[in-house]
Amino acid sequence: MVKITTQSAAETHALAYDFAAGLRGGDVVALEGQLGSGKTTFAAGLAKGLRLKSKIKSPTFVLTHPHPIPKTKRTFYHFDLYRLRSPQDLADLGFSEILKSRDHITVIEWPAVAKKFLPPQTIYIRFHHVKSHPNHRTVIFT
Repeated sequence: MVKITTQSAAETHALAYDFAAGLRGGDVVALEGQLGSGKTTFAAGLAKGLRLKSKIKSPTFVLTHPHPIPKTKRTFYHFDLYRLRSPQDLADLGFSEILKSRDHITVIEWPAVAKKFLPPQTIYIRFHHVKSHPNHRTVIFT
């Protein structure tokens, strides 16, 4: 377990940018935390670190956005499962097939509903607000 405190959204973004250098095809990253705790900011930093040109927004209403990773045959899949109530909905999206492919890097916000689908090597990252400092976040990697 690694625990880091960031002092701004820019620092959370930069942390993710650096973390992206270690990601490989087939990696699954699960982002957990309360609303506004930095999950989407982190996902955007990962995408930037992977050299994506498109702006990363939370796909809350469509559940996922696939983004081709430049100069590779890989795709960055960004899921937001906040509105999802049933694991069956994931099956309908082809979620298991996406997770199994070595051609994808998958980032999942609100992964609880998908727990049974996630591979054992999933990287979990938990975000917490720091009560005494509104812009600070504690980021825990497990």
